[in-house]
Amino acid sequence: KVGSLSGNTITLGTEINVTGTTQVAWETAKTSLAFDPDTGKIIFTYVNSSKTTSYCKVGTVSGLNVTFGAEATIDASGTGTGAAVTYDTQNNKVVFASARTGSNGLRVYVGTVNGGANTISWGTPVDVVTSTVTPHTLDICYMTEQQKVFLIFVNTAVNDRLRAVIGTVNGGANSISFGTAVDAGTGTVANLDALSGASVEYDTFSSLPVLAWEATTSSQYGFMSYVKSISGTVPTMGPATYFGDQMQSASVCPVNLVSGSKIIYSPINGTSQPKYVTVTTAVVTTNVTSENYIGVSDGNY
Repeated sequence: KVGSLSGNTITLGTEINVTGTTQVAWETAKTSLAFDPDTGKIIFTYVNSSKTTSYCKVGTVSGLNVTFGAEATIDASGTGTGAAVTYDTQNNKVVFASARTGSNGLRVYVGTVNGGANTISWGTPVDVVTSTVTPHTLDICYMTEQQKVFLIFVNTAVNDRLRAVIGTVNGGANSISFGTAVDAGTGTVANLDALSGASVEYDTFSSLPVLAWEATTSSQYGFMSYVKSISGTVPTMGPATYFGDQMQSASVCPVNLVSGSKIIYSPINGTSQPKYVTVTTAVVTTNVTSENYIGVSDGNY
């Protein structure tokens, strides 16, 4: 549905069948949506119910209605466990992350939207890791200030810990390169076990990503962390911090971030209704690196 926001009221249009006859996998991290401000289009990605193929559609919004172009296959070779998409406004590119079955690992595609035809042309994919990636914990966001993407995932090769890695898009080649993956938070290692759900958003106040996840080993409690600073493509992470009760379900992602600061989650105890908590990062670090710092003129003295 397409909605129109006025104050605290949302007016919704008619429900639309986006995928046609293609049945979609119901678990979280199987569908994802991004907006392309350059063409004014929306990009919808999804995984079929048999979890063998990931698809995309490009949509045009008009009022409270949206029309989509033809279904296009992104990845049909060992894919299907997770999908996440974002838009790089510096390079005007779509960045799609695909969690693939078994040891096929995590693969990322960079694409260009053709607004007139409602299609996307994809470049050669890049493998981030080739070991098993947990499907429910895949998410990605674009960092406006750093002009890079921030990707989170759980890798069985590092004992199911939530990991974070930064990617730099090469717009001319429709490709991407990644830095070194790090743990998504500091502190007790068990709190980084995130087999059941995770989310990341770019916080426009701190100009850095904020993460939230269900800590599977730690009684399914909700934990969050944040990026303290970034040097090139290496993030320095803040501590993994408890924020919520036991999560509602281990088979779907119970955690979602809204505008970086509000964490929506569904607890087991007390109520079956979702709750939210507002989080403020304690430290905001000015992101001065060799890439974005020129120098100081002596005319300022």
